[in-house]
Parts: sequence; structure tokens; C-alpha cells
Amino acid sequence: MKQEIKFGTSIVGGVVITMLTGLVSSTSKGLVGAVWYGYPLNWVNKLITYPTAWRIQLGGLVVDLVFWFVVVLIALMVVERLKGK
Repeated sequence: MKQEIKFGTSIVGGVVITMLTGLVSSTSKGLVGAVWYGYPLNWVNKLITYPTAWRIQLGGLVVDLVFWFVVVLIALMVVERLKGK
């Protein structure tokens, strides 16, 4: 697989997985008044006391994007090696 296709697929896969994890609650058990979303880092917060208040934490979003990009890239490299053997 060409490097450009591999990186493009990793970027798209990373973005898609990050957006999907934004639907998964990652709230700590002791937290009251807010719900956190995102995995492995939370990057979306919804305040329960004011239901229309959604906050996006840009730092967590960027780290999640990079994390899932690397995971998809490694998975593509493993699949490519397994196909080659």
C-alpha cells in the first residue's frame, strides 16, 4: 500500500473513531453535575445543571485525534505485513 494512501486512511480513520468516541460517556463515578464524553481522553463536557451547555476541550480532542491516527496506522501496518507473508 502506498504511503499516501496509508496516511490518508489513518487520518480519516482517526477522525471517524474520535468522533464516534465523542458519543461514549467517560464520566468518572464521583462526578456530579456534568457528563464527559470521549475516549481515551474526555474532550466533550455536557453540564447537567445547564443542559444546553456543551464544552469542547480542544487539547483533549487533538490528543484523541493523534492517538486514534496512530492506532489506525499501526493496524494498517500489521495487516499489510500479514498479507505479505
